[in-house]
Amino acid sequence: MNKVRYMYLREPSGNPIGCLAISINRYACRLEYQVSVANPLDRKDWLSGKDLPFNKAMARQLACGRLVEDGLRLTMNPSATMNEISMLVMRDLASFCRPMYRGDIPARAIKAAKHWLKSVNSQRGTQLA
Repeated sequence: MNKVRYMYLREPSGNPIGCLAISINRYACRLEYQVSVANPLDRKDWLSGKDLPFNKAMARQLACGRLVEDGLRLTMNPSATMNEISMLVMRDLASFCRPMYRGDIPARAIKAAKHWLKSVNSQRGTQLA
């Protein structure tokens, strides 16, 4: 398998909620990605009720395992930069909508991708001004 790169999905507050595992095959002009997202119920300690920190290592392992089993495939330009690849993946993820999207992609992941795209577009708007 090609080298796997990781991105974290975040809430509007900036806290991580999930992980994307992305495998790039420039020779075949394609990439594969998969998602793992923390369930809000799993973020609470059952005894104390306190919020638990996001476990990045576990999120990476889950996303990578899902990538190996059933990655989502996209075609890409073989000379694409990492920024362009990130945009491609986030646009694809944000394009899923109910009830048409794959059932194994949580709505939290789709919402985080939409937020990421919105924040990138707003940053570009301020840079152009």
